Amino acid sequence: MVFDEDLKGRLLSPALRRRLAGLSSYEVVRRYDERLAAVRPGADFLARLTYQELQLRLPELLLMRVDKITMATSVEARVPFLDHHLVEYALGLPRRLKVEGTSGKHILKRALEEVLPRDLLYRPKRGFGAPIRQWLRDGRASSLLDAHVMNSSLRRRDFFDYRFIARLFDEHRRGTRDWSFHLWALLNLSLWYERWIERQ
Repeated sequence: MVFDEDLKGRLLSPALRRRLAGLSSYEVVRRYDERLAAVRPGADFLARLTYQELQLRLPELLLMRVDKITMATSVEARVPFLDHHLVEYALGLPRRLKVEGTSGKHILKRALEEVLPRDLLYRPKRGFGAPIRQWLRDGRASSLLDAHVMNSSLRRRDFFDYRFIARLFDEHRRGTRDWSFHLWALLNLSLWYERWIERQ
């Protein structure tokens, strides 16, 4: 998800590219695309994307995180917008009620206009992001990248082209490109590998 197909081709080592023999990340979603096309041949892009989100990202990422985080803190979470009657109803709505311009959740926002202040309801979406870009340009975090990515025990597996990764680091540190999301992903992968595979 972090690296597009072009960058993946440059990130992976030649040995791993040979082993994968042209396998694309699209293979993961292809069967869901084909299943929806068989049932709804005229499905537009929004319908296809929504279906894939419900099949892949929602259960494998979002709900899994909510479940782990809430259970770890003894909180019982509920997801009322996932009531199957509401989901079925929402999936059947025409596109014009779901998206207006670049604003999503259009019908939900319209329904809540009498309840919530307009500036709150229509303000731009904000995530829970951390200042990763700045952290990874800071000297201490930069040395963390060297220690846990460039010198990771994962490097022995020959999955990645570390000359390409070094170039990403260099461009990011100099401020010529923002590779923070990519470097953050590599750092987390390396730390995960060291902790759970190498047991360091």
